[in-house]
Amino acid sequence: MGRFVRRHKWLVAIAVGIAIVVGWQVSSYPRGFVCAWLDLASGPHKMLVYGLPAPWRKQQATLLRNRYGVEQQAVAGCIVSVSLRRFVEGYDDVTMDEARAKFGRDIFAETSEEAMLHWKAGELRESPPVSPAPGHASVRAHQGRSRGRATRLADR
Repeated sequence: MGRFVRRHKWLVAIAVGIAIVVGWQVSSYPRGFVCAWLDLASGPHKMLVYGLPAPWRKQQATLLRNRYGVEQQAVAGCIVSVSLRRFVEGYDDVTMDEARAKFGRDIFAETSEEAMLHWKAGELRESPPVSPAPGHASVRAHQGRSRGRATRLADR
């Protein structure tokens, strides 16, 4: 075996490189899980979010921070790699479980619903966003498919 490795160093280097890349992609969820535990041990709860934000996401973030000490951190916009999505799922699973254990209820769904109700009642409406012309690529890309992770989690 050692003789093969010495004679085919380039082949071994390529195989090791491929194994590292594949391992990094496959380990996204466990890496998120471990990072969340490390962050929880060293500081406050943090929720990672991505995607097109709901109009009330800023108010929800404020409610989470002021009431429960939970921060929201946006890690990506609408274009999210599978690896990042899995990392965020692992991270947020730990955060949500710990928050439920600490507060005894689903604070994320609670604050999302409260912020949404305030927004719908018109208390938090800001100037309407400028939307691109009908038929523009970004309009077609966002028609009802993209929603922020915090909003999707609240719908569970």
